[in-house]
Amino acid sequence: MVLDAQKSTTAQEFDTWVELPENSQRLFELISGEIIEKMPSNVYSSIIASRIIGLLMMYLFKHDIGYVSGEQVG
Repeated sequence: MVLDAQKSTTAQEFDTWVELPENSQRLFELISGEIIEKMPSNVYSSIIASRIIGLLMMYLFKHDIGYVSGEQVG
């Protein structure tokens, strides 16, 4: 869900906006000035992601053409 797409939001405006009481139980991120609501993950989506990563790792190891990393790498 994209919110407030008409104007670019600054990081300071975003920090203030996410602290509002109505946003306290929701997850958001600021991407290129747009406020994007993040969908919470669940066990099923984590299992699917793990299986995909496992298959990619096996393929890349076998063909020596790259590597797989987690979301924390950037």
